[in-house]
Amino acid sequence: MDKALYGNFLHKAQQFSRAMNQALNKGDWDAAGLNAVHCAISANDALLVALTGVRSASTRHADSAGLLESKVSTPGVKSAVNQLKRLISKKNLIEYERRIFSKSEASNTVRDAGRFLEWVERTISAEWR
Repeated sequence: MDKALYGNFLHKAQQFSRAMNQALNKGDWDAAGLNAVHCAISANDALLVALTGVRSASTRHADSAGLLESKVSTPGVKSAVNQLKRLISKKNLIEYERRIFSKSEASNTVRDAGRFLEWVERTISAEWR
C-alpha cells in the first residue's frame, strides 16, 4: 500500500476522536467507548501504513496490535501495543453485551484512545519530517 495513504486512516481516527469526545460530553457512554475503540484502530492503521506500507487485513482487530508489535520499533511502541490491546478488548463488551458502558469506563476509554492517537500523531510526524 502507498505509504502516503496513511492520511486517510489518520483522518478517520481524528473523526472518531471528535465523535468520542462529543458523545462523552453528551453522556452517551456506549457511543463514546465504541468511537474510542474505532479511533484507536484507525490510528493504528495510519501508523502502520505510514511506517511500513501495510495494515492488517484480518477481521480480528487484535491481529492489528500484533502487527504493530512486530513491524514497528519506535520509542513507546511496547506501551502503545498494550494500550491498543486494552482498547480493542472493549469492543465486544460495548457492542454486544447487554449491559451499558459506565461513565467511568467511557471516560477511561476515551482518555486512553486520545493518548494512543497523540502517540501515533507524534510518531508519524517524527518519521515523516
